[in-house]
Amino acid sequence: AMILGSIVVSFSLHPILSFLFYPVCALAGLVTRYCTAVCGFFGDLLNACPRIDAFEAGAWIAGTLILIAAAILLQMPRRRAARAVVSISLAILLLASSYHAWNIHDSVEVTLPDTDETAVLIRSGNKTALIGCGSLVAAYAVSGLTDRLNLLLLPDARDPVSAGAELLLRRVDAQIIAAPPRCIKNEYLYFQYRPQAIADSPYTLGKAVIEVLSDEQAPAVRVRVGDTAMLMLFSPGCDLSRLPQDWLASQILYVRSDVPQGLQAEKYGLVLVQGSIPRRNAVMRAIRLRGGDAVGAGTLYIEDGGIIRRKVGN
Repeated sequence: AMILGSIVVSFSLHPILSFLFYPVCALAGLVTRYCTAVCGFFGDLLNACPRIDAFEAGAWIAGTLILIAAAILLQMPRRRAARAVVSISLAILLLASSYHAWNIHDSVEVTLPDTDETAVLIRSGNKTALIGCGSLVAAYAVSGLTDRLNLLLLPDARDPVSAGAELLLRRVDAQIIAAPPRCIKNEYLYFQYRPQAIADSPYTLGKAVIEVLSDEQAPAVRVRVGDTAMLMLFSPGCDLSRLPQDWLASQILYVRSDVPQGLQAEKYGLVLVQGSIPRRNAVMRAIRLRGGDAVGAGTLYIEDGGIIRRKVGN
């Protein structure tokens, strides 16, 4: 709608194209009406969760300022117009820089696509990692969010042979593919993409540090951002006795399908639950009934000191 509005302004300045002014105005009005109708429909739903990223918000603000500038310039003498162009350009630059600094800050973005299997996308600065990719749905969801991975980490023994990981690697470039040593050989994924064994040392991804416990009885990952940590458990049958005690003391917990037996999830500041919608809702409801805080698909931003904000669904 904003682009069509800009075209309308340009048509109004050219007598030869002025006959297109009203049709394009009508089209811009229809597009605007469609957008507001769709937003109104989803806004009436109980569990609707609108999402907007920094790029869309920045583009909207910058586009609005440009249209305001065009309107001002049409009413100003030439010298005043030149000063207005400089002032508004500087304002756009300052606003865009401030917005980017405010939105990104030193935070690490953690995104859970709405999928039944493990798939957690982590972004820090211009670096991206994916932990797990256990289904075709997950592969399609992740490929729609990024076209390049600095790290594809497959902590569970069954993940490297999943169709999801193979499909994802056909659609997304991965700089490093890491899998447990016991399952990288004699598999299709090994011959096709040459994954390496998961390293004993942590992986550094911008502000995030990713540590892996490659244990058949307790596969787990810890993501640290300064003093804030997120513990990721991939199996309800995880043997908690094999986990380091400081890992269990993390502030954020991730589980798939269910909370491992003996783990009090309500004691964590936030529990991320991934899995089928009915199962996920049941687990979140149980955690909330015990006084905890649990969410499903969505995005949260964490930094040294805790969660700074979140955009999550149910």
